Amino acid sequence: ILLLLVLGSFYSASFLSPEYLLQQLKVASFLGVIATGMMIVVLLGQIDLSVPWSVAVGGMMACAAAAFGPVGVALAIPFGVACGAAVGLVNGIGVAYLRIPSMIITLATNAVAQGLMVLYTGGFSPQDSATAAMREIATGELIPMVPNAVVIWAVIGAGTVFLLTRTTFGRAVYAIGNRERAAYLSGVDTRRIVL
Repeated sequence: ILLLLVLGSFYSASFLSPEYLLQQLKVASFLGVIATGMMIVVLLGQIDLSVPWSVAVGGMMACAAAAFGPVGVALAIPFGVACGAAVGLVNGIGVAYLRIPSMIITLATNAVAQGLMVLYTGGFSPQDSATAAMREIATGELIPMVPNAVVIWAVIGAGTVFLLTRTTFGRAVYAIGNRERAAYLSGVDTRRIVL
């Protein structure tokens, strides 16, 4: 990373400016939040290929809910999160209880989610728009010069570190990732943890 920063500074004088670095950090924060969730899946010894359309479903449905007046605007973010969680729940049930390999179920879920969003939009660009709260969370700055997205990434990252290192759930995640059968025989409810 340091080598890339040095080489980039030769290309453009503004490459190492605080504004540019903060902009890159803001862009990285969205991927960082997604990667944090994916890290837990990988630690379990699984893979999730439904991430692109899980994110799209959450975002598109949050914006769609905003079209239903003041109540829709108030419930837009929770509704979007719930839609993304529903996709995750389908994946979790498929992997944990139906014992479908995670690569297969998540790829199938991704295709179904994509199809549902194409059906919803009619194959055209979505006509819904984000609420002011969504824009503020994504692009605003509660702390001067620090984008909200970066703060959210830091909070989620710190929470995940705590979850994985200081809780029974975290120890169970590592145990299942090392050997699910051994974790099960040790008394871990492996299906619930994987779900």
